[in-house]
Amino acid sequence: MATSITNTSITTDDLTIDTNTLKVDSTNNHVGFGTATPQAPIDATLAAGNDWVARFQNTTSATPYNVQIYDAASAANGYPLLQVTNSAGSGTYFRVDSGTGIV
Repeated sequence: MATSITNTSITTDDLTIDTNTLKVDSTNNHVGFGTATPQAPIDATLAAGNDWVARFQNTTSATPYNVQIYDAASAANGYPLLQVTNSAGSGTYFRVDSGTGIV
């Protein structure tokens, strides 16, 4: 059975779809995929299974770009732009610093 949304008004309430499939936290302005309590502006969490948390694919061969990360407009180089850590956030496995070109 398909459900359609006909009310397109803007509200200040949270949006929850299927408990934790999609959660919009209007208080903190966070969006969660796979979590009912998003901890960051975009929080994608995989609780179980042998699958990737996210997938990005560009199917064109003309411009095969995938993910682009913009740094803040700041002269403060050397801060983490992309970082892969352990689940506690205490061990860094991979890090790209902003403005330095260091990988």
